[in-house]
Amino acid sequence: MNPSHKKGDLVELNKFGTTMLMPSHSKLVKIGIVICDAYDIFYPDKDTEDYVEYWGYDILFGDQLITMIPEDFISKVIIENEKDNKKVEDIPD
Repeated sequence: MNPSHKKGDLVELNKFGTTMLMPSHSKLVKIGIVICDAYDIFYPDKDTEDYVEYWGYDILFGDQLITMIPEDFISKVIIENEKDNKKVEDIPD
């Protein structure tokens, strides 16, 4: 399976990622920037018979760099095109 994110993507911690990271990183900003291409992570070790392989990312959340974030912990932030958004209210002159 190919990685879902690439360097420069804006991502946010999803519910699972928040649950897993917040106990150890209580002041972590939930939106960050992927600062490297995806890389393979093996747990516990590739040399063992039973291991799990997943995509990992290094992500800058505010001023904190968190490394080896599993892909299952994050979701891509989608920014809607302003031209496609409906005007909510008129601002009086």
